Amino acid sequence: MLSYKLESGLTFRSFLALLFAIGILGPVTIFITLSSAGFAGAGFLSGGAATYITLLLFTELTSLMGGKMRKQEVFIIFTLSSTALITYFNIFINMAYRAYIRNSPLCMMFKDPLTDLPIPEMLPSWFAPLKGSSAYSVRGLLHPDWAIPIFVALLSTVLISLSEIGLGLLTSYLYVIVEKLPFPLAPIQAETIVTLADRETRKMRIFMIAAMIGVLWCVPFYVLPNIAYGVFGVPIAGVGRGVVFGGGSWIPTYIDLTWYITQVIPGAGLAFDFDLTQIILGFLVPFDAALWMFIGSLAAYFFGNALTLNIKIPEFINWQKDYTPGMSYPALYWRSYQWIWMSFMIGASLAILIQTLIKHRKSIAATFTSLKKLRYRELGEKGFLPLPIILMMIFVGMAGSVLMFKALVPGFPIWTLLVFSVTWPFVNALISSRGQGETGFSISIPLIDRLAVIVSGYKGAEAWYAPIYVGGQSPSFCLMTRVAYLTETNPLNYYKTYFLILPFGLILGFLWVELFWRMAPIPSGLYPGTVFAWAYSAQHTMMYITRAEEIFNQKIMLYGFSIMSIIAAVSSKINIPCFSIMGLMTGLSSPSNLTSSLFFGSIIGRIIQRRVGKEWWMNNRSIIVAGMTTAAGLMIGVTAAIVMIVRAFWPSIF
Repeated sequence: MLSYKLESGLTFRSFLALLFAIGILGPVTIFITLSSAGFAGAGFLSGGAATYITLLLFTELTSLMGGKMRKQEVFIIFTLSSTALITYFNIFINMAYRAYIRNSPLCMMFKDPLTDLPIPEMLPSWFAPLKGSSAYSVRGLLHPDWAIPIFVALLSTVLISLSEIGLGLLTSYLYVIVEKLPFPLAPIQAETIVTLADRETRKMRIFMIAAMIGVLWCVPFYVLPNIAYGVFGVPIAGVGRGVVFGGGSWIPTYIDLTWYITQVIPGAGLAFDFDLTQIILGFLVPFDAALWMFIGSLAAYFFGNALTLNIKIPEFINWQKDYTPGMSYPALYWRSYQWIWMSFMIGASLAILIQTLIKHRKSIAATFTSLKKLRYRELGEKGFLPLPIILMMIFVGMAGSVLMFKALVPGFPIWTLLVFSVTWPFVNALISSRGQGETGFSISIPLIDRLAVIVSGYKGAEAWYAPIYVGGQSPSFCLMTRVAYLTETNPLNYYKTYFLILPFGLILGFLWVELFWRMAPIPSGLYPGTVFAWAYSAQHTMMYITRAEEIFNQKIMLYGFSIMSIIAAVSSKINIPCFSIMGLMTGLSSPSNLTSSLFFGSIIGRIIQRRVGKEWWMNNRSIIVAGMTTAAGLMIGVTAAIVMIVRAFWPSIF
């Protein structure tokens, strides 16, 4: 039993705050999303800034009016303001992207493997209105030809959400209630919520000092570069010979050493990110997890890349052909991931799944037993639903997703859907949520939806654009549940509010995207983030369609399974100091600029702990990170609003 009562955070004030975020800050979020390719501070874009602006505005207004927002209300605002924006608005932004694919001369260069006709011409009407439709001359979503694509996208979102929420409830009970994993990043969010709600003098002092440091950091690194680029078009990243300085700032935080290293060790890549807002996250990540994340990243993209580049066997031939001396780290990372590490990670994930099922079988069994035995009222008090309802949500979501995909692509083999849309989401939920609980970062395998199409052997281009369900949201639901418990909020409030705000988010998202699209073509110079990013994304998918068989490699999968099985077996028998298998797995799929930031932050945190004492550091580190993160999100949001306003008046000024 809980020692405290979980309370509701869904009130008129919290609901009004969410409407403010969607209705008033929605345009800012859309503009940031469409323009963010050239913006610094990308980690806070696509909804994050709206969260902090809404939080600070409503907590301050409530305080000025003599009231006080409860931490449960702040929890609802914090967790859902950005989620609602991203989920609802991206549906309609994606419609503009589909219109670009349908009419892009670049995409017309790629041929459908089945018909040898241009791929955009072969995509069905459920993807986007057919070429020549008057919807494109109108340049907006208020056209009957958009009805089917929007309906398909909305239905897919609902079905996937049902299954993911069900899996999220299962894994949350397993990892939050039964195993009580630490979830290292949960205290950041919890401290932000509690500090802004309770306004305890000691916590507010530390929070404000940290926020001021965050502001001082953001002005030269984010604010000035963003205004310079957004208003005047001044580049915000410098490039030296061989070493790329940037990360979106005049002052170098991102340093790519790959050019120099590959002169000595071909194929080896290394980059560092000294952005303070990334480093401070390492304060909360366990040292062993941060260490092995960095080791895993080096093992794959430094030593592993160099090794596979020189081993002359068929499995590595595509990587060896694709490698070009002088590559930047991002290019080297993605090319090697595509040819080597994606297949390796799938095999390694299966090995970790088997180890998880064996090692934690009692905990998994206890989860189902407990959910089955507890009464509805007891489960509701803990923030969970009865097991039959959870399983029904999962079944309806999965079955609906499979049937929907089969209806859209009738020739697609059903066995592939059963593997990737039924079996894989369970596997992914167990592994990635455990990674979130132990290291603070989920173990993600990107492009698994594309792998599903490759494995199926289906040649038609339409399968690449149909909404296939492969899971991936369970870690965020687990994290949310842990934050809810830390703030004494009933997690079910999150899901209730999510669906309650849904119609408002969809209507406003539709109207805002309609307005932005009518203002100017997308892509266009007014929305610079789409000019390169959409062309790159579309071309990337087209290359997968035309070269599918070469990417999926069963032998490399076997290598990954064998190597990780040996590591898991040895680590279970021998006590290796500071070893974290989840940290290693996370590092194998993460670039070194991310893992190095967390590792440096973890080291700095240990140094600070020695200076100020363990007790003080453990009690206040989350407040420090929360203050700096809040300041960064607020500054970037305000900066984006300034840029948007200036651009709106650009013709009259210039």
